[in-house]
Amino acid sequence: MVDSLGTDSEIQGFENHLAGLLTKLDKQRLLWQFKSDLNILRIHGSKRVLEITDDILAAMALHSDEIEWKTYPPELAAFYERWRSVQQNGVPYGWEPRVSSEQRLMIVVIAELTEVLLNQLRVEVQTA
Repeated sequence: MVDSLGTDSEIQGFENHLAGLLTKLDKQRLLWQFKSDLNILRIHGSKRVLEITDDILAAMALHSDEIEWKTYPPELAAFYERWRSVQQNGVPYGWEPRVSSEQRLMIVVIAELTEVLLNQLRVEVQTA
C-alpha cells in the first residue's frame, strides 16, 4: 500500500492516519498487548513464526535495524532499505510531517512483517 501512494494529498492522508493512530495508542501498552497477543504464536508456532514475531516486536521497539533482513525475501529487504534511506535522507515536499521518521518506518515495517507472518501461518496450516 505505502509504495502506491503518489499524490501529495495521498501522502498527507497516510501521514494523518499514522499520527492519529500513534496519538490514540500508548506505545508501551500497545507493545505489551502485542507481546501478549503474539505469545501463543511464539510458544506454539514454528521456529520461523517465532523469528517473525520477534522481528515484529523489535520493529515496535524501534529496533528494525536489528532484524536479520537476509532471512526474508530480497524484495522485502530492498523495501526496508528503500524506506529506511528515504526516512534518513528524504525531505518532505508537498506534505507536512506529523510523525517522526522512526515512527513512520516502524509502522511500515510492522505492516510488512505482519503480512509475512500471515503468509507463513497460512502455509503452515495448509501443510499441517
